[in-house]
Amino acid sequence: MKKIILFIIIVVALLPLIGNKLIQSTLDENIKMITSNGIEVKHTQIDSNYLSTSVHYEFMVKDSDKFMIYLNQYADKQIPSYINMMLLGMHVGLDLSYSNILFNNSVEVDIYPLSLAKKTAIDLEKEDKEFYEYITNFLKIKGLLYHINYNVSSENFDGYIKDIDEEYTFKDGTNTQVIMNNMLFTGSGSLTHPNKMDSTLKRIVIKSTDDAGKLDLLVEDVKSSSIFKTKTTYSTQVSVANLDLITEAPEDAKVYLKDLSLAVSSDTQSDKAHFSSHSSFKELIFDMSTSDIELFGFNYSVSLKDIDKKSFEELSRLLPKVQNDSSKELQDKISKLLLDIITKGFTIDLKDMSLDKISKDSKKAVDAFSLKALLNVKQDPKLVNKIKVRTSQIIKNTNFDAYIKISKDFFKMMNKEVPVSMIAGGFAKELKNDYIFDIKFKDSKLNVNGKAIK
Repeated sequence: MKKIILFIIIVVALLPLIGNKLIQSTLDENIKMITSNGIEVKHTQIDSNYLSTSVHYEFMVKDSDKFMIYLNQYADKQIPSYINMMLLGMHVGLDLSYSNILFNNSVEVDIYPLSLAKKTAIDLEKEDKEFYEYITNFLKIKGLLYHINYNVSSENFDGYIKDIDEEYTFKDGTNTQVIMNNMLFTGSGSLTHPNKMDSTLKRIVIKSTDDAGKLDLLVEDVKSSSIFKTKTTYSTQVSVANLDLITEAPEDAKVYLKDLSLAVSSDTQSDKAHFSSHSSFKELIFDMSTSDIELFGFNYSVSLKDIDKKSFEELSRLLPKVQNDSSKELQDKISKLLLDIITKGFTIDLKDMSLDKISKDSKKAVDAFSLKALLNVKQDPKLVNKIKVRTSQIIKNTNFDAYIKISKDFFKMMNKEVPVSMIAGGFAKELKNDYIFDIKFKDSKLNVNGKAIK
């Protein structure tokens, strides 16, 4: 028994000397991956003791084109090409620390830019040397830093972005202040392309003052949650509790937004692609020097369904190239894919676009409007040939239904110059305090509230 206990003690004591092979192997794989995609390792420093290891890397973006190709593999949209020059020559620091004990697979990571991109730095130094030196010093002291706690085994992580509280006065006298507090995040999957990520941000403040006036921006309590299954199958939700924007001179204006919510999703896991988008806010106020408008209870929900997945994914790949390629060959490919999508049919479902109430110039709020609509383009393999003869043939394959409700008070408010009787006496249907428009388009025939329109 004593020999067994002694053996166990010796093995445990030797574990830190053996080192954490899982973490070391993962690091080696990731370094190899980034260096094969346009990143150069400029400096490496390793400090190791009995229980732990610390590693400091300095990277440089040597080939921004190659690095952009790598990043675009995981982006749902093509990253703009001008970002290349913003990355080329940039230096980034990376500090890692982890335990040498074999079964502790947690890594602490700090990532921070050490310098601006080469061209950006040269241009900024020529334009404003003092500001260039300020930014250089800001980066030198790790002013912009991501801290991540990552478990190599479970691939779960959490972390934060270092708080920012900076103020600078430019040579023209403009004073600018930037504050960011409590940016936290959690997630799972690879750090370069996570499959899930949640984040919260307590506050962002931007203030700018010059001789002409001032601008104040406040954003509070931002939350986001994202799930990424593939490049084209994902969902993202974002909420903002408060957004205030105040400007003074040359024109005074105040904008207040409360409880903004945004959500988008894309699903391409079946033969057909489906997309949805939702947005809403509780209150939006525009307070201008000459008038003010208050909007209450806005909601928007739309989905795009039954799109041919193969054509859509190829179109998604080609569209970002348009900004750099105006060739007829590319335009023809895009036109063909659009026709393929139309030929195979799709549906747009506007489930809700509504505003509960509206007030103008501090008067009593009145009921506003609501809209629902459904557009369906039927599948027709012969449609391509029909369109070649007459473009309007696509209308014969389209059905459209819409139901619009507009309050009489809202209509009067927004259309003072148009007599309400012109609408009421036309196609509108009166229902208590609202005008109703029940629109149907089928078999190339349009009618509103049962009345045919020719």
